[in-house]
Amino acid sequence: VNGDFSRQIDEAHFVIRISNLTNGIYKIGKLNFQATLEDNKFDIHTIQVINPISVGVKYDLQNNVINAQLKTEKLKPFEIILSKSNQKKISKFKNISFDTDTIVNCDLSNKTLMFLSDSNILIPDNVFAGGLDAGFSVYGNQNEFEVTKLYLNGENCIANGSLNYSYENMQLTGMFDLPYFKMNNGKVITTEVYFDALEKGFKAFSPQIFVDNHALTALSLSMLPGKDSFDFRFEASDYSHSDDSEPGVIQIDGSYLPKSNYIQTSVLFNTIYLDTIVEFVQQFLSQDKVYNFNTIKKNVSPYVISGDFYVSSDFKTISYNVPYILLANTQKENQVIMLSVNGNEQSFQMNNLSVVYGKVAFEASGTFDRNEDFSDMFFTLELTSSSIPYQFSGAIMPGILTLSGDYDTQLEVSFEKDRINGFINFNNLPINFSKNTTVFSTNTQFFYDSLNGPEIRLHQFEVEIPNVNYSTSPKITLSGNITK
Repeated sequence: VNGDFSRQIDEAHFVIRISNLTNGIYKIGKLNFQATLEDNKFDIHTIQVINPISVGVKYDLQNNVINAQLKTEKLKPFEIILSKSNQKKISKFKNISFDTDTIVNCDLSNKTLMFLSDSNILIPDNVFAGGLDAGFSVYGNQNEFEVTKLYLNGENCIANGSLNYSYENMQLTGMFDLPYFKMNNGKVITTEVYFDALEKGFKAFSPQIFVDNHALTALSLSMLPGKDSFDFRFEASDYSHSDDSEPGVIQIDGSYLPKSNYIQTSVLFNTIYLDTIVEFVQQFLSQDKVYNFNTIKKNVSPYVISGDFYVSSDFKTISYNVPYILLANTQKENQVIMLSVNGNEQSFQMNNLSVVYGKVAFEASGTFDRNEDFSDMFFTLELTSSSIPYQFSGAIMPGILTLSGDYDTQLEVSFEKDRINGFINFNNLPINFSKNTTVFSTNTQFFYDSLNGPEIRLHQFEVEIPNVNYSTSPKITLSGNITK
């Protein structure tokens, strides 16, 4: 700093030179300022010609008013911001060009604010494919701001819009038009969004979002600020299966509490076809991956899914509840899956899993719990298949897995550095195959190490098919060793 002050310190003239200003990672090159204090007015502005940037701030001490202006012309910000450790990252952005003429006026006594800006950014092809010319004009005060002009022009993107936002009630009005956005896989997104102010908050509505020839219809997002919370709702409709009397619907409702950093959300989806989901995902994949999804889409095309679930979190813990998810085949009878679960980051409970597939039907429920350090895990499982009940429980701990339950079931597997060993026992375990029930029994040990490979010792293995129509039942009994 070089300069001089008057004896009364009511006048001053000095020059400020800043160089190598750094936070340890990034460094700003040279910036020179001239500052003056005269007639109760303080003025500071840049006096350099190396970089095409002009900054000026005037403060009227008597009236308590600040005026500031920033002007740039073809400024390349990343030629000013330097970093040896991140030079490769920065070099990618070195040809970004920024033009602006921004003015800010602030009356500190009356608490008023006025600002306006005309700005333009040129983004090269290596940052945004095809390059992009982006610009906006903004006007605002202490109550609201208005984007009078917003445009994006590039080889792969064309968009424009205008918006008005009121701070007090978070009211947003205007529109955003995206007639062309080409993704890396060559697919094109097209949409338009309209913003309407509510009494508090706003609603954004898009009649359709097209991804090539596929569309989501009647999308809406409502943002509703409250005294202590921030509520939101998202809705979308699927008309891809026009033969259905009602469209598929996705609805998300939620609330965020800023003071406690807590969020809760509910999601409802009704009559959503799986092939619609697969088809929409395909639009965002590269062409070589699309073919693999064609087979999946064909196989899942008759299936429809409905359900709802709830999630809440303080961003440290999470809990969830899924009252039901229903998956059904619309073209064949007796092909239905229903699932109900709940839990948190340490426990999981399957309230019910019901599966009907042709003549096969079973139900299941179970739990899965972990201790605080996640080293030990415990689980239970109850099954009913073809009126045959099964009940098991077990644990997963460092180096060992155990399972026990009905039909004298005992399983233990130990894991060492280069060795696995264990045993499995059960007695008269019934399993239904079509119209017949087969009963299994075994007493088996098994080993594996990297030197000798696998070894299985069958002390007993029996398979029996009980038959009420005959005096005897077919039975197979095996014993022996299986080695590498």
